[in-house]
Amino acid sequence: MKAILFILATLCLSCSSDGFTQNQPPTCDECVFEQTPKNVSWHLTVPADTARGQRIRISGTVFQSDGKTPAAGVLLYGYHTNAAGRYAKIGTEDRRSHAWWHGYLRGWLKTDANGRYEINTIKPAPYPGGTEPAHIHAMVKAPNQTESYWIHDFLFKGDPFLTDTYWYRSEMVSGNLRYEGITLKARSSGVQEGTRNIVLHPHYDRDGQNSGLLVGENCPAFDPTHVWGPDKGSRTC
Repeated sequence: MKAILFILATLCLSCSSDGFTQNQPPTCDECVFEQTPKNVSWHLTVPADTARGQRIRISGTVFQSDGKTPAAGVLLYGYHTNAAGRYAKIGTEDRRSHAWWHGYLRGWLKTDANGRYEINTIKPAPYPGGTEPAHIHAMVKAPNQTESYWIHDFLFKGDPFLTDTYWYRSEMVSGNLRYEGITLKARSSGVQEGTRNIVLHPHYDRDGQNSGLLVGENCPAFDPTHVWGPDKGSRTC
């Protein structure tokens, strides 16, 4: 009986007043945009210049789902590990907050009238003892689309963990297509720079475009194209 009471007491100590454990992650990903700073710009600098790690600058253009029209006013939220592969924390964050689970190496930006964005930060490291490549998680919220969503992580070309197996597994889980990773080049300032253009996903568009054939339309043959491997560029039935 004493053992049961001890277990119950331990469980209660790990709970907050609203009934959730202190270690429960946020259940509302899109709510992170409610924390967007009022004067957010298309430049994002995170963390401070005194932070340890290789400084990097990633820039590019966000396009609407047609892949041609620059997407203005798109919010982008990103977060990543530090140079040791950990989500660095101050230590005073609420354990159920995005600040705790994502760390302080995070921030928001909004694309300018030409769809441009720029991220200034330090290069993240892979998780300690893991096999995932170094990455920056990113989520977008576009004014011409119905909801926010995660896009493919910012990844870096040449990462030893960025293998065909990783890309295949990532595509199967997230549905995001591979893009080879960002090439970083060292500049005289010591900052490594790279470019990544982003195309918004069409199935979130507000214009109600059809995602498939209309009722009664002819269905063409299914002829996929190999995008990598020994048969790259060929088609199959």
